[in-house]
Amino acid sequence: MNSGRKDETTNSLRIQESNNAPIQQVGGKVVRNVSQTVHPAAPSMVDEVRRLLADFRREIEQKSQDIPAEQRQSAGDAAATIAANLDDVEAGGPALRTALRALPAAIAGTVVEQAGTALAQAVRALVN
Repeated sequence: MNSGRKDETTNSLRIQESNNAPIQQVGGKVVRNVSQTVHPAAPSMVDEVRRLLADFRREIEQKSQDIPAEQRQSAGDAAATIAANLDDVEAGGPALRTALRALPAAIAGTVVEQAGTALAQAVRALVN
């Protein structure tokens, strides 16, 4: 979290620690009516995708006998692609989008459709 303190002698605002906000450039000026917004950190979204991915893989494993082999393979490939690209979402964006396009067909009408849909929605939110 950002910390700021009012310097009583110069009547200025000093931003400390690592802060990328434009207010850092204000140095020594009087600043009024400033608000700062914090956005949810990307890692929490990545963590959610990882959780849903683990659930999806577990369901595929547990219900594999009820999923046609071709769809099971396609779903597994999509899951592997997603897993391989979560550490660097920006660089892995194209691969994640490809997996996202393949996932609906892989899970359509299967017993893992609900888990796959939840995973697809989370990946879509992550890459958009």
